[in-house]
Formats: sequence, structure tokens, C-alpha cells
Amino acid sequence: MDVPTLMHNLKEEVTCSVCMQLYTDPKQLPCLHTFCLQCLNNVARTSKRNGTIRCPLCQREVIVPDCGTMESLPDCFYLKNLLDILAIKKCSTSKVTCGNCGEKNEEVSYCFHCGEFWCSVCLRGHNIIRANKDHRVLPLKDFKEKDFEDVLKRPAFCSKELHEKQVLKFFCKKCNVPVCQTCVIVEHVGHIVEHLDITAKAAKENIMIQLDSAKSADKTHTYLEEEIKKIENCTKATVEKIRNTTQSVIVKLQQLEQKLTLQVEDEGKVAHEQLLERSTTYQAQLTKYEETISQIEHLVNRSTAAEVVLLQSHVSESLQDLKNEPPFRSKGEESFILDFIPNHSFLEKIDDLGSAALGTLSCSPTVASECTVTGKRMAMVGGETKIEIVTRNSRGEQCYSSNDKISSNFSLVERCCSSKFIWQTRDEKNGKYIISFYSNLLGRVRAQFTVNGEQMKQSLFLDVMGRNYTSVGECCADFYNPWGVAVNASGDIYVTDLNNKKVQVLREHEMSSRSFGHDVLSTPCGICTDTSRRIYVADRTYNSIFLFSSKGKFIEEIEVEEELNQPRGISLDPEGNIIICNSGKSCVQLISLEGDILLTYDGRACGLQLPFDCIHYENKVYVSDFTGHCIKVFNNTGEFLFEFGEQGSENGQFNSPTGLEIDKAGNLLVCDDYNHRVQVFTEDGRFLTKFGCYGDELGQLNKPTGLAVLRNGDIVVAEFGNNRLQYFRN
Repeated sequence: MDVPTLMHNLKEEVTCSVCMQLYTDPKQLPCLHTFCLQCLNNVARTSKRNGTIRCPLCQREVIVPDCGTMESLPDCFYLKNLLDILAIKKCSTSKVTCGNCGEKNEEVSYCFHCGEFWCSVCLRGHNIIRANKDHRVLPLKDFKEKDFEDVLKRPAFCSKELHEKQVLKFFCKKCNVPVCQTCVIVEHVGHIVEHLDITAKAAKENIMIQLDSAKSADKTHTYLEEEIKKIENCTKATVEKIRNTTQSVIVKLQQLEQKLTLQVEDEGKVAHEQLLERSTTYQAQLTKYEETISQIEHLVNRSTAAEVVLLQSHVSESLQDLKNEPPFRSKGEESFILDFIPNHSFLEKIDDLGSAALGTLSCSPTVASECTVTGKRMAMVGGETKIEIVTRNSRGEQCYSSNDKISSNFSLVERCCSSKFIWQTRDEKNGKYIISFYSNLLGRVRAQFTVNGEQMKQSLFLDVMGRNYTSVGECCADFYNPWGVAVNASGDIYVTDLNNKKVQVLREHEMSSRSFGHDVLSTPCGICTDTSRRIYVADRTYNSIFLFSSKGKFIEEIEVEEELNQPRGISLDPEGNIIICNSGKSCVQLISLEGDILLTYDGRACGLQLPFDCIHYENKVYVSDFTGHCIKVFNNTGEFLFEFGEQGSENGQFNSPTGLEIDKAGNLLVCDDYNHRVQVFTEDGRFLTKFGCYGDELGQLNKPTGLAVLRNGDIVVAEFGNNRLQYFRN
């Protein structure tokens, strides 16, 4: 509390709540409430509880010392200093009692060391004493705000007789009390004593720890209040959602009701109009009937015998005409019948589904703020980094709910360029979620996570470092100019062996191989596989695409509507259509499995010279231009987007780029043929790293023409010049 505020409430601060007078010899109870010593002794004397009293304020039970009085309770030095401040403040309106002679006087000074008021006469005696020469004395009328602060922070003095109010500088560990120098010499001989400041520092630290723990209880209460409010809001929102859903169903049913009602009314209206028309017609007929019958009856009654005989034939004709008139209702003619047949199966389905007919309630014990995340802080560009999230309940216990939704967000710290990250989340079905993260950029990445739409307290920082590729083996397998490489979902490696006129098949990091296609192929170049593990091979001599089963059995030659010219690289788009480098025509084409040309990526407009390999990734098609020494990039509609690279041997430059591949991080790998290396780029063409140099040792390359990424992330490279496959690992 600052001094001005303290001054405002000073009288209240130094008033005992029992006697309602200023404190005299204030003592502190264990509950930290303070009362006059005499007030506490009175409470102890009148207490009916044997050996205990209750705090007059909080009713906490306090043990009375063995002596029966409360003198041994701790003094409240803070309140004693406040009482002095009150006396100093009152000096402007009343006289102050001298602490030595007891006389009231207007001219009084205060000794900060003695903690006493001195009149002008007694002050001269005080100042004569040699021991008091360093005491700080100040007239009360000269007090400033800073001086009040000094009084408030004045050190505690020993209250024992003959100790001359020495400062309590030490702490006796045995007796557990602060003591002055005289106390140490006279009463605490042999006891372990340390400086009071050291003891106070340790005590403060201990109190702060306990205080933090106590505050956590308040945080828990706050958390519980927040959770209660959250539950209330969630309940209201869910009820509102149910009502809205129910209302939408009611609206739909009402619309159906209205539609059926209108249909019934239309049907009834048509039937009514038809019957009304028939009724009018029959009414006219009925009138005619009645008139004819009346005439005949009249004729029979009034005519003579001769007339009856003469008119008999006419009467018969009239009666016959009546018989020939259509009846009021034909035989078999149905009455208007309209009924509604309820859809009982629909009603039964609603009964079977119950409330699920509207929707299901999703409830999870998971608390986002309690969930934890762990993972390595170091990551390699293009490499996989695993992050584990554990969902926990309000007690911090691991829990699982199939309704939980885990979301991740990765962002590059201190970089404003657009960044591309790839990650996948795997639900372990036990409260653990494994996130596989890949980055194509160097730098520090911040990972943040939400659980059921609520932010987790924990986040993770990953330092993405550059990659160093190391050769981990080779396989020669009697290759004669290996060209293209493809890997299927089972880990089988397919290599087009150009001058052996076949495809060789290996397992990851194995030396043995089998082959197929020698009776079909002439110069196999590009190769790829589909999700059914079938194999597509581009043959440069036959200008054809051959299709094989996963076992290498020849299926068919795909007949393209326009003849290919020296096809090289081949890949598939997400729909399973073939993308082929039609090198002799300086273009790339999209072909259906039936051989129809769906699209031509015409490279002439962008200067495409000899397309060597192609690959589809993220709605873009990447094409290596062997003689143009660059990579061309097109969109799905065949429109040219951009290119990167130029002829040279520096980073990002090419000397006849050949095979292309995308690694697990979404980076583009490019075989740099006559530079005898592989370069790694981001999908937008920024150089990341490279590996390989000319030679035939492990780690060296000679004319790499094709490459593929294995299931474990290793890279297999086909070396046209060294007649081998070489495996690289980060």
C-alpha cells in the first residue's frame, strides 16, 4: 500500500477490533490477525475452552501459551511503526508526549534509531550521549513523505531491559526467535545464530512458494468457474443447435405437408369440376325425361282409342330414345376416392433411430489446457519429425474419445515469406496422436495445436536444419545403362535397364533381382507404377507405352491416337491418366488409358526443347528440359507457370537435368546429369541442398538419370555411367 493511501486509512489500520482503541502492544495470532496484548489476555481469561481461544475475527482456534498469557506471541512491528506515524501526523493539531520525560510538547523530534519522540530539552541529553551520535533525528514539523516511508520500514528493536533497544540483527535457530547482539552474548550462548537478513530471505522464499501454491488454489477456483461457464455456454449452444436442427426438420416436413395438401386440393378440385359438369348435363337430361314421360302420360289419359292406336308408333320411338340416352352413372364407373397412406417405414425408422434421427451428441472428457505435446526440437529439412500429443482430462490423466478433433498449425518464425509444410496425424486410439511433420524450409518453426477447437497451452518450436545425404550402399545387379526408377507400395524397386532391354526388379537394399520385358521392350526409358501396382514403361525405339502386371506379365501396348516420338519420362496424374514426355515433339502430353490425348502441355511457347522427365505434384506438372538446362512448371490445364535453373555448375544451375522425384517433405529432387549430382529444391524452385560429385566411389555419381524415394525416406539413384543403383540417406 502506498503512503498516501496508508495515510488516508491510518486510523482504521491502527485500531484494535476488540477494544476499538489504538493498539497498545499489538500481538499477532497464527491466523495473522492482530490485537492488543491486553485484549488477548482478557479473551484468554474469559474463555471457557481449556487452553485455547478463538480469534475474535475468524474464529480460528489458537493455543494459549503455557504461561496462561499471550506475551510470547510475535510483536507486530509494522503496527508499532504505524502508531508512530499516526503520532507524527497528529503533531500538527495536538501536542506529542516525550518518550523520555513524559511531558506533552509542541516542539518534538523523532529519533529513527531509538523509535522515540524527544522534546527539545530531552533531545539535548540524547545528543550528548556518544552512542547516539549517529542517530538520525528529525523535527516532526519537517517530515516529508519519504520520511514516513523510513519510519514504516524502520528495523525492529529488542524490547528487553538493559538491551538499550538494540536492533534485532540475528536469528537464533535453536530458540527460533530474532535477537539483538546483547541477546546473543547473554542469553543464547552456544546456540546456532545467523544474520536475520539471511533467515528472512529464506523465509520469504519459502512463503512465496507456499503463496504460489495457495494462489494455484485460486487459479483452480477460477478455472472451475470458467469451466462451469464453458459448460453453460456449451449446453446453451448445443441446445440451440438441436432446436435449429429440429426446426429445419419441421420446416421440411411442413413443406412436404404443404406440397401434399396442394396436391390433394388440386385432385379434389379437378374431380369436383368434372362431377359438376356431369351434374349439369344430367340435369338437362332429367328435365327432358320428365317432359317426355309427362307428354306420353297425358296422351294416354286424354286420347281416344283411335289416337292411341295411331300414335303408338310415335310413343314407342320416344320411349326408345329415352332408353338410348346415357344413364346417370355407367356400370363400373368409380366414385372419387382419395386417401393418404403414411410412410410407415419412415416413421418406424424414426422410432428405431430415436434422437439419432436428428443427430448425435458428441461428448468428450478431454480438456485442451491439460493436453501435452512432446517431440524432438531438431528437424531436418525434407525429413520426418514425429510429434506426440496426449489428450488428458481435467485431472491431467490420459484419456481418449473418438469424438476428439486434433488440429495443427505450423508457421515459420521471423520469416514473412510463404512457407509450405506437410503433416499427417495418426490416431493411436488410446489418447495419443502421432503427427509426422515435414518442412521444406530452414529456420525455426512454431507448432500450435487445438483440441476440439480450443487452443492447447503448450506449443512446440522446431529448429529445421539443412540436410546432409550420405551413401548407405549400392547395387550393381548387372545393369547396362540403368535409366528410370520406380517404387511401388510394397517396396519393390523397378529399374529400366536400357541396353539390356528389360526391367529389373529389386527389394529395398537387396542385391538379388529378377527381370521382365526382354521379349517386349527395345529401349525402355521412363517407368512408373499405379495404385494397383501395375507398371507403365515408355519405350523410346518403339515409340510406345507398355503395360505390365505387378508380377511383370505383359498386359498390353497402349495405342495412342497420335504416334509418339521418342518418349522418355512417364508418370501418372491423381486420376490415373498418363503424363508422357513426347521428347521428339518437344511437348508433354496427358493420355488416357484408352490412348486418347486429353491435353498437350505445349512447351514451344515457353522454349521447351527436350522434355526428359515429368512428375505431377500439388496441381502442378514439373518437366526437366535436358537441352534447355532448366525445370519447366505447368498447371493442370497445360498452362505454363514458371521455370527455374540455367546452364552452369553453381547451386541451382543445371547441366542437362534428367530424372525427377518428390520426397516426403514435398521437395523436388532433380538428377543433374553432367554435373553428376542430385539437387533438392522447394516446390517453387528455391535451392535447398545437393549431394554427389563425379566418381565411382560411394557418395559419388556418374550421370544420374533416374531416382525414387523409398518407404523409409531413403533415396535410390540410377547411375547411367556407373551401371549401378546407389542408396542415400539423410
